[in-house]
Amino acid sequence: MKHYIFHTLDSKALRLACLLSKSIPTLTEPSWSIEALEIQDLWERVDFVSKNHTEDILVKYPSQLCDVMPHVEGKKVFIYRDLKDHLLTQAFIDSNMNAQHYAFIWAQKLTWATISKDVFFICAKDFLKNEKRTLKEICKFFGVKYKPVEILFNLVKAGYNNQDNPIKIGY
Repeated sequence: MKHYIFHTLDSKALRLACLLSKSIPTLTEPSWSIEALEIQDLWERVDFVSKNHTEDILVKYPSQLCDVMPHVEGKKVFIYRDLKDHLLTQAFIDSNMNAQHYAFIWAQKLTWATISKDVFFICAKDFLKNEKRTLKEICKFFGVKYKPVEILFNLVKAGYNNQDNPIKIGY
């Protein structure tokens, strides 16, 4: 079975992927997923993602690929911030942001998740409140054994995003 992480441009998705990496082989935005962003036709993009995503691997996708979510087979996790937190975070990143634009994109991603099958929804705030419980629930949803991972460093700075090989933390 294929396993996916989709998100609304949330750094917690990388943390989630890394924390699951000992329970299931995990890739984070591999180069082929970045290539998929260049494909304009949705059905070609879905086909490309389906062909490149191998069985029994968890892949955290770039947030711009949420549109493939309703069209791919497998178990999906969708992690999101509530709209207010999402807009506040975007405003911090981009002081010239267009709030309506970012709200529309957020709503679009949430809609794709809502119309998809086999989706486990996670609010980022809830994830941070009880990571271990959430990870156990996701592993149960995926049908894999939970194996804890401890992360006490910045994952982005450590280079854990854009991985073509399975992540190795705590081995």
